[in-house]
Amino acid sequence: MEENQQKFNELRTGLNSNDRKILADTLREVKHSGTSALIPELVRLLRRTNKKEIRDQILEILNNLKTQASANELAQAIRKNKQRNLLSYLVTACWKNGLDYTDFTDDFINIFIQYDYLLALDALTVIENSTKYLSETSLDSKINKLKDHVPEMDDSKKVLARELIHILLNKKENQ
Repeated sequence: MEENQQKFNELRTGLNSNDRKILADTLREVKHSGTSALIPELVRLLRRTNKKEIRDQILEILNNLKTQASANELAQAIRKNKQRNLLSYLVTACWKNGLDYTDFTDDFINIFIQYDYLLALDALTVIENSTKYLSETSLDSKINKLKDHVPEMDDSKKVLARELIHILLNKKENQ
């Protein structure tokens, strides 16, 4: 246990390094043996870096997460970060890694409603892949929330919203 904590602390320190070599080596190590607990550190690094190669390495890690604990950490990061570009990276990672975000569907519905067409499209993809375990009541509340917000959307997003409502109605009918 103590050895795992020491390794975690070393990785965390490496992710906070200003030395590009240490940072690159640490990202490679995280990719191969990282833990979901490092996701907040990866998101902080993603937010502060302006280096494309660093950003690409972080996104590769987030896009290839495999454990459900990682989904929980990534969803928590989405809740805390509302900056549009960062949010776009994180939501895209959610649909790319294919984990189950059912417990966070309301967060993705809110993103769909509040942000532009492209981010809404990414959120739609996550929602579509994460609704298989939702109850009929839960689906109804999400459908109603979307319907309530359609009038305030621009025309292209209204089309997308109608598509999402259609997807959710189909899920409800097929339960």
